[in-house]
Amino acid sequence: MLMRILENQKRASNLHNIVFLGGALLFAASLTSCDNSFSPKAEYKEQLVVFSVLDNTGTMHYVRLETTYDSEIGGEPIPINPKEITEATVTVTGDGEVISFRDTILTDETANPKHLWYTTQLHPREDMSYRLDVHARGFDPVFSRSTVPGKLYVRAQRVVSDTGSDVVRVEPGVTIFKNPPRGFLFRLWVILKKNISGTFQEVRREVPSVFDSKNNIIVKPTPTSTKTAFFSVAAINYTLKQLAAGDTTVREKQLLAVGYAMDNNFYSYYKVVRGFDDPVSVRIDNPNISFINGGLGVFGSILSDSIRYNYRYLVKE
Repeated sequence: MLMRILENQKRASNLHNIVFLGGALLFAASLTSCDNSFSPKAEYKEQLVVFSVLDNTGTMHYVRLETTYDSEIGGEPIPINPKEITEATVTVTGDGEVISFRDTILTDETANPKHLWYTTQLHPREDMSYRLDVHARGFDPVFSRSTVPGKLYVRAQRVVSDTGSDVVRVEPGVTIFKNPPRGFLFRLWVILKKNISGTFQEVRREVPSVFDSKNNIIVKPTPTSTKTAFFSVAAINYTLKQLAAGDTTVREKQLLAVGYAMDNNFYSYYKVVRGFDDPVSVRIDNPNISFINGGLGVFGSILSDSIRYNYRYLVKE
């Protein structure tokens, strides 16, 4: 989960002071004369951008530091005089200790070296609060706090949905959280042991949350504020057939239910930046939504839990 988050952090770090207004406002501007040209670009202000997510399954935690940049309007924003952060002191305080992050250099997809701050000493625990402090050269200190959500104790159960469909319901096994998650992500995997080149190896494939074989519609689960997810038995059996194709010597058919609990910072930030709740909307009241005091970006946390079931326990073949 964390690696997928890091793959998308480039978008999160490309924050800048350009505001794109709605179509109605642009249409109104087009009706004015050429002497009254309208530009939706706001005044540029350099700010520190921080990206970090605590993950209880991660063996290494990262903090990415960037700066806002000025750019011209139109197409893909091209930075004007971008500046890289190369010197900073990064610490996370919580669970009775202060952990310092080390500086390293990685190469991104454009083959450009990027500074990154990391640690292998941080092990986030449920219901614990953590504070991130960043002192970057040339910027005022910034900080943020995140409380790791409570453990889900995720479970799965075969039920009949309100629409009469035969489904497997995945949800938390607890009804009351000490620190309630703001968002959830539930996933279901089919796991088999297949004979591959003479040895049995574990393979898996994810079950889609939306499945329509007639119209070839397959959609993977996405984060939501709803703490219950449904997977149709038809989609589960379809996934099994796809995974078992070409091999009649299959052993240990299982289902793996995984649940992710997200704190308010993480869920709210990506709800706006990535638009998974409403992908067609454009937010104009606060385009630079931030959970970093004194800067932009996010310091959040997720906590995952999983459970395995025998395939026949939940699904009849």
